[in-house]
Amino acid sequence: SILSVVEYEVQRLAVDDQHRGKGIGKSLLNAVYEYSLQHGMRTQNRKMLESARMSVKLWAVTAEILVAANSLYKSNGFVKKESFEGGLCMNVYCKSCI
Repeated sequence: SILSVVEYEVQRLAVDDQHRGKGIGKSLLNAVYEYSLQHGMRTQNRKMLESARMSVKLWAVTAEILVAANSLYKSNGFVKKESFEGGLCMNVYCKSCI
């Protein structure tokens, strides 16, 4: 069967300093993942690709100096794909889910 790839980017995910370490960031990432799966399936149905397998890729870009953000992505299955300079050193993460 065909492998359909649906890609989403996580942008400006933030948890207030006072509330970090309580699993809020992880819960937000899980909500993004669940949304992307559901939305991807609806998109496939509209294209009549019900029999196709679907892969979801979640992308995130964050500044290297934001240690907590980098740690959050790494601990939730995101893999660092590259770094680039954009005024600050920025890290690009990806999580692939089938």
